[in-house]
Amino acid sequence: MPVCTIIPNVLNKEECQTIIEIGLKQSNLETGTAIEGAKYGKSSSEMRDCMVSWLSHDDKELGWLYKKTLSTMRQANEANWEFTLDGELEHSQFTVYYESNHFDWHTDNGDGDLKFRKLTSTMLLNDPNDYSGGDLELSAPLPRPAPRMQGAMIIFPTYTLHRVTPVLSGTRYSLVQWMSGKQAFT
Repeated sequence: MPVCTIIPNVLNKEECQTIIEIGLKQSNLETGTAIEGAKYGKSSSEMRDCMVSWLSHDDKELGWLYKKTLSTMRQANEANWEFTLDGELEHSQFTVYYESNHFDWHTDNGDGDLKFRKLTSTMLLNDPNDYSGGDLELSAPLPRPAPRMQGAMIIFPTYTLHRVTPVLSGTRYSLVQWMSGKQAFT
């Protein structure tokens, strides 16, 4: 079973720019939280320092995005993991990492509703030359950075330990989505 799968060119540059523009105009851009910080012995702000907004799949401007990413995640699941999924995506998380922002080692599943999450997808929305640092790293079993490709979808099981290293300069924009199943991982 692979640690992750990487699907290049899920979104083109224009689509990525559209998502950035929609995400930045959201009036609800807020400080990202890490509810599982205590699990790692850290406060939420020590674990995570970035800005987020939530993009609804009910938004008429984004119907094309959900259709495209849902299909891509389903195909990746069938080819790699065969998890039982409920077929829906959670709302997308538009994430902005400014200079020195980061998200320390964590998983995307946990207690409550998070225990039903099965797959995480993340997409870099801007040109990787727009910033330095800010690498998505997966621990598998040794940490390794994921490729930096605008519009590529990196998909991995939610129990995979991962992080975004501190941004050293510039700004990193990404889109994160999750698919869940009716039964939690055991």
